[in-house]
Amino acid sequence: MENTVKLPTKNLYAIILASGFIIFFSSLEAIMAAKDIGLYNAWAMNSGTEADLGLYISAVFMTYFLKIMIPVALSVYAAASRSSLGVSSLFVFIWSVLVAGGAAYAFIGRNTSSVFFYLVMAGYAILLLAVLSVSDAYSGGKYK
Repeated sequence: MENTVKLPTKNLYAIILASGFIIFFSSLEAIMAAKDIGLYNAWAMNSGTEADLGLYISAVFMTYFLKIMIPVALSVYAAASRSSLGVSSLFVFIWSVLVAGGAAYAFIGRNTSSVFFYLVMAGYAILLLAVLSVSDAYSGGKYK
C-alpha cells in the first residue's frame, strides 16, 4: 500500500499509554464493583428476578470486557502498524470513531460517584487526541 506511512514512535507510545490507563482504571472499577455487596443488593432489587451472585459478577465482567475491547484492539493494531502495516487517513477516521464510541459507552454507564469513571473518561480523551495526532504526522509527510 503506497498511501500508508509508518506510525511514529511518539504516537505509538501515546496510544499504548492511554490504552493502558483506560484498561488499568477499568480493571480497578470492575474489581470494586464485583466485591461491593451494596451494589449487588441494589442490582438484585432492580433485576426483578431472583438473581444470584454469579450472575452479577458475570454482568460486571462482561461490562468490563466491553469497556476495554476498543483500547486493547487499538493497541494491538498500533503495534502492528508500527512494524509492518502502516497507517493512513482511514486509520485515523475509523479509530477516532471507535474510540469516541467507546467513550460514549463508558459515559452511558456512568457512575459519577466513582473516581474511576472520571479517570477512564480522561483516558479516553487522551486516547482520542493521540489517534487524532496521527493525522498530523500523516498529512505532514515527514515520516514517509
